Amino acid sequence: MNTDQLIIIGSGPAGYTAAIYAARAGLKPLVLAGAVTAGGALMNTTEVRLTGHLKRVVTGAGGTHEAPAVILATGSAYKELGLPEEKKFSGHGLSWCATCDGFFFRGQDIMAQRAKDNPKIRFAWNSAVTRIHGESKVTGVTLTDTRTGETREHGATGIFVAIGHLPRTELVIGQVELDAEGYIKVDAPTTVTNLSGVFACGDCAAALDAERYLAALDDADSIATALVEEPTHA
Repeated sequence: MNTDQLIIIGSGPAGYTAAIYAARAGLKPLVLAGAVTAGGALMNTTEVRLTGHLKRVVTGAGGTHEAPAVILATGSAYKELGLPEEKKFSGHGLSWCATCDGFFFRGQDIMAQRAKDNPKIRFAWNSAVTRIHGESKVTGVTLTDTRTGETREHGATGIFVAIGHLPRTELVIGQVELDAEGYIKVDAPTTVTNLSGVFACGDCAAALDAERYLAALDDADSIATALVEEPTHA
């Protein structure tokens, strides 16, 4: 069993940034990254116990780590349409990040920014994508009118799904307080959660909050030790 001063669960930008700032502050951060899912997505971690002075994390490989402070940087995942064709066309005309992949569709018929005054953009109001067409790449979609139920086909070479995110907080359900959408609640403007020594990471401030928490623990331990060792005078 390894005892670390600070455990960071998540290896996306927020997790790594927290680790850098924590290390620069003299802490000993341990970053738990995913074995299969890269970035800030949910790690290959099977169990997290956040109550008590020492927090315990058991990884999928069977390793156990304990620390007085934990930063949760598990990130979020893109919401999907729930269509069977999504996995097939992912990277072949279907994307969840227009900023990342929009360049590849320059000059083609795609959904771009919300800009009503742009003559290149057409809008399909009150419509839902109910099917994606194509063989090796996207060629079009089926649109269903949400009011009448009528369907029509629309040609397209690129689809960008932008319907929000799902927080990756499955590991801490029932422990850390979450909001109605499953995001971790923090005591703004800090990153402090409802559990002592547990922080939710959205930026490097999580590491700074953890530093202050651990420094306070060290001070408390030092004071307690001094009181015990102080000689008694008659």
